[in-house]
Amino acid sequence: MLSFKLHLQCASADKRGTRRDYNRGDNNSIRNAFKLVDWSALSNCSVEEYWIQFKAIITQLEEKFILLKVFNSKQSKKPIWMTHRSWKCVKRKYKVYSRYKNKDHPAVKEANSIARKELRKAKKNFEKKLASNI
Repeated sequence: MLSFKLHLQCASADKRGTRRDYNRGDNNSIRNAFKLVDWSALSNCSVEEYWIQFKAIITQLEEKFILLKVFNSKQSKKPIWMTHRSWKCVKRKYKVYSRYKNKDHPAVKEANSIARKELRKAKKNFEKKLASNI
């Protein structure tokens, strides 16, 4: 008879992260804050000291006026089997349809068929590679 104890401990891998959302930052407030800085007080410093103080000012304004954005890196934009070329074809298909707004238009039909062929080709190649690695 075998008996054993198994202790499993898994650190929860939180795939969420934060970034600064520079597109939605308050740029006018940052400009106004730069106008209020006394730059003449920094003129008698060495280059290194000036850079350190300038960097501190920028990071302080960044923390104050640029919001954090939460993103989920777990979500990928495309499936694992999809190649870059097939991804581009699908994006082009959506772009062509948004231009003509008619599924019977020749350009839309052509874009759909090209995307369909590329997707089938990408799936087929992925399955071949997967089968050869087993």
